[in-house]
Amino acid sequence: MRPAWGRVSTVSMMALGLAVLSCNTKSNPVSGTKPDVIVSIKGNSSQLGPRAYWPSPDTVEVGTKVAWKNNDSMAHTSTQRAGAFTWDTGSIAPGARSIIVTMGTPGTYSYSCTAMMHNMQGILVVK
Repeated sequence: MRPAWGRVSTVSMMALGLAVLSCNTKSNPVSGTKPDVIVSIKGNSSQLGPRAYWPSPDTVEVGTKVAWKNNDSMAHTSTQRAGAFTWDTGSIAPGARSIIVTMGTPGTYSYSCTAMMHNMQGILVVK
């Protein structure tokens, strides 16, 4: 008979394995989910400041599904941490599309890339 800690350990390791396998490491949305709007991150965007995201400003309705497509050669984010509605796409690899963010609250949102020294900015108006 196995000691109780052995069974717990085995179950814990199986749960951890399933959690790791289910992680989405590519910043791509769940299969079959399509954004309503795709905001482009331009090439050489870390040098463009407020012109790094296109279109910006962009206006969408509440409930719109938005994703960001990274057309640059380095990873970027779309992060909005202030106000009534916040989001953080996490790192978006070169050539990849971000997770989908469903815009939930009306407002004007200034978002940015949180990668070090990129100074990229975008504006999204949700009505």
